[in-house]
Amino acid sequence: MCHITGTFGQCVHDCKNDLLLEVDDRSWDGLAYIGNYDRMRKQHAQYISEYTHMNSKQTISLNDLTVIALAKTLRLPVVSEERSAMPSPTKRRIPDICHLENVLHHTFVKFLEIEGLT
Repeated sequence: MCHITGTFGQCVHDCKNDLLLEVDDRSWDGLAYIGNYDRMRKQHAQYISEYTHMNSKQTISLNDLTVIALAKTLRLPVVSEERSAMPSPTKRRIPDICHLENVLHHTFVKFLEIEGLT
């Protein structure tokens, strides 16, 4: 395990309980997260790299889907630097699935602007 130093590392350390969510922790709806993930995995199966044998840089991966399911469950935006794969009929990327799932998606710079950090 690595140690993140400086102000950011201290923030991560101080907020550990807010950053680590166990699915059986009753302080959040872990069952809704599992439900969102399972539904999304089935609904978007034809675009998931592990199922289609496409490169995960071309389309969504199961790891990406967990992030979107968590954001949907917690009603938070997803921040990534990915661009849409549209209008491809066979590929979807993080912004595309976010759009289909009604989850806000921002680039990192846009997120910083929204947070007033630029």
